[in-house]
Amino acid sequence: NAIAIVEPGMTICMKAGTYVYDHRINIDNRNGEPDAYIKLMCPDGRAILDFSAMPYHAHSNNPLQGVRLTSSYWHFYRVDICNASDNGLLIERNKPTGGSSSDIVALTEQGHDNIIEECNFYKNGDTGLQIKNLGADNYIINCDSYLNCDEDEGDADGFAPKISVGDGNYFFGCRAWCNSDDGWDVFYKKDGAFGDNMTIIMDHCISYKNGFLDENTVAPKGNGNGFKCGSNQGAMNVYLNHCLAISNKAKGFDQNHNSGDIIMNNCTGMTRTSIDAKSYSYRIYEAIASDHVVKLTNCI
Repeated sequence: NAIAIVEPGMTICMKAGTYVYDHRINIDNRNGEPDAYIKLMCPDGRAILDFSAMPYHAHSNNPLQGVRLTSSYWHFYRVDICNASDNGLLIERNKPTGGSSSDIVALTEQGHDNIIEECNFYKNGDTGLQIKNLGADNYIINCDSYLNCDEDEGDADGFAPKISVGDGNYFFGCRAWCNSDDGWDVFYKKDGAFGDNMTIIMDHCISYKNGFLDENTVAPKGNGNGFKCGSNQGAMNVYLNHCLAISNKAKGFDQNHNSGDIIMNNCTGMTRTSIDAKSYSYRIYEAIASDHVVKLTNCI
């Protein structure tokens, strides 16, 4: 009800506590403004949005995210999202019913310049926080994403700016651990006629024990990378500054065939052969496009 009437500059305040939902919350066609964000916040504790009452839906094409944000200029603060059937929070532009990629490209007012701050995403049935369909210039600040696990125990990431993500998404001070797939997944897909060469920045972020179901149990089907930097379907420009990748199942920092920029400053990777004898702290192993560069500075 509050979402339906809120205007730019207004704040939705939630009391600390747990709120149980059986349906997705949609924030659609309700934009703030650059100097008048709409705030959704819990000023005195944490508001826990618990979607455990959602009906079951198979992992494939699951529409049951916890919160789907297609609007712009929203600021979430101390709002936790857990137990959703699919993503905890999905930020994207809306694809109209029967629409195409060109319809998504035209919706330039959607899915950008949102701030997600001090929020937690956990025990969801897919990635904790995902950005796709040209969601751009979103700021994810001091958020944790953990124990997200899909039904096959191998596809849920902590944070996923991937597939059809837009440009300029920025993560600062975020932590991802014990997700069944990767900590960060920047896997790009050409499906849908979207462009590549999008920039994603991870700054002072930590990725720990991904590819695990808990602190001690490996997810057999999960890739288990700390920071997956792209795919073989195009060039994504990934910048990592002061990031840590510790004790992940497979690679700490993985090129994953990306042909775009990979710039890493002051990063640290640590693997354990007791987890996997072929684990790598860093794995950059293929040629990149001629107009791109891989550069590591002061990395351990």
